[in-house]
Amino acid sequence: MMIQNSKKISSKKLWDKIRRLSGRCNDNSSISFLNHNGQVITDAKNFENTLAEAFSAVSSASSYSQDFISYKKNEERYDTDFNTLTDDEYNSDFHFIEFKRALSKSHATSPGPDNIHLLMLTHLTETSLHNILKLFNRIWKVKKFPSSWRRAVVIPILKPGKDAKSPNNYCPIALTSVLCKLLEKMVNSRLVYVLEKKKWLSPFQSGFRFGRGTVDNILLLENSIREAFVSKKQPVSILFDMEKAYDKTWRYGILKDLYGIGFKCNLPIFMQSFLKTRYFRVRIGNTLTDIFYQEEGVPQGSVISVILFIIKINDVIKQLPTCVNGSLFVDDLEIHCSGEDMGFVERKLQEAVNKISERVKKNGFQISSQKTVAIHFCRRRGLHLDPKPLLNDCTIPIVRYAKYLGLILDSKLTFKPHVNYLKRKCIQSLNIIKMLSGTSYGAETSTLIKVYKALIRSKLDYGCVVYGSASKSVLKALDTVHHQGLRLSLGAFRTSPIQSIYVLSNEPSLELRRERLTLNTFFKIKSNSSHPMHYKVINPI
Repeated sequence: MMIQNSKKISSKKLWDKIRRLSGRCNDNSSISFLNHNGQVITDAKNFENTLAEAFSAVSSASSYSQDFISYKKNEERYDTDFNTLTDDEYNSDFHFIEFKRALSKSHATSPGPDNIHLLMLTHLTETSLHNILKLFNRIWKVKKFPSSWRRAVVIPILKPGKDAKSPNNYCPIALTSVLCKLLEKMVNSRLVYVLEKKKWLSPFQSGFRFGRGTVDNILLLENSIREAFVSKKQPVSILFDMEKAYDKTWRYGILKDLYGIGFKCNLPIFMQSFLKTRYFRVRIGNTLTDIFYQEEGVPQGSVISVILFIIKINDVIKQLPTCVNGSLFVDDLEIHCSGEDMGFVERKLQEAVNKISERVKKNGFQISSQKTVAIHFCRRRGLHLDPKPLLNDCTIPIVRYAKYLGLILDSKLTFKPHVNYLKRKCIQSLNIIKMLSGTSYGAETSTLIKVYKALIRSKLDYGCVVYGSASKSVLKALDTVHHQGLRLSLGAFRTSPIQSIYVLSNEPSLELRRERLTLNTFFKIKSNSSHPMHYKVINPI
């Protein structure tokens, strides 16, 4: 028996209520003071400027190590000449179909300093859109990047669980010009196409590539661990953490890599202009700070920054010795090695860590010794030796479980810690549906089902291809969350049969859904010959 809701909530009020209940509204105006270098800052103007100085200092060239500063000065004496004329297709004028595709894939985010909103562009006539395309092609031809597009307004957002009094605990969210983002999308599509065509990117880099995602890297690691368990070997994985990776990216190094790939003329010259010193102002409430500069690093809030960062970090995964494998998702680096003798595994991992550390330092990046961890996957009972690899003269700690790309991996690969964590998170989200599904008020059943799919089922789906290999007794804990969410959405009684709940909600059981998503992943990998697991899928063990 179902209970019908008598009062409806408008979609706007419903969304506002969901945001409020999920705790996504971050109000920085409630912060009263900062503690910077032992000095308490309460004045509003100094408060904002202190945050801006902290953001600017991270990307300053002086933040690099002295060895890299010397190397950087020596390398930057030589200019990269991109002026050679070529007839490559990526240097041609942009077509209207490229412009429309970029516009359709854009999202209505907050406008930049020019206050031009994406909705303004989507409501323009065809003639006006053609005029904007002419403007983009003029910028492309004359190779002059508008200086106003280098400006950004930065909104400081406190990192979860961090002390609000420290200026280093804030994440800068940069608002840039929507027109600039639109042109960046068009350039980015051409750049990625050429990189993929030349097969320049490492096949073990999954970040922001077509048909690839975080689950690919997790699946690759899980498959290696399972194979090691079958062959009675001991796998060990190291999860690296890079400090301020985007802000410390060496800009000249990116241009040098583009030159080495063979890019000439318009595209690399656009990148050269794009990466010049940028400036920003921090905004809290309605007040803006003074102007501050971002000297190095890829620009915050930029569409093209991710692929530029990937180009710079691409070589890191190529430095691994034999018997050591790894993967990258943008800056999330993981390596693993397995063997019957732990001494052999430790030597190989240490060799890999040394090569990665050397390569990373040569590019201006820095690996955090405090946040980098290792997991010794082992199902043997009793005492067993753990490896002791060193990073920056510090022993990398061995942990029993760690979060990797949103999935918690434990040393026995039971996935029990992840399932328990997932259940807690989903139960918290169920409270939102409870608040929206009152008997005398609330949203319609169809709306509640959509809310359930967006807030809860999406969490259950992520990584289920990997954690679905856990035992049935472990996975059973998630069934109660699934059933409760559907019952609340339908307004059903607790005694309603589960099978009828599935029929009325048009939702399958979690087991069937995991099987379906696993098959989708199987055929996706099978259709991609460049995927690292392609041949394992064709000839499964």
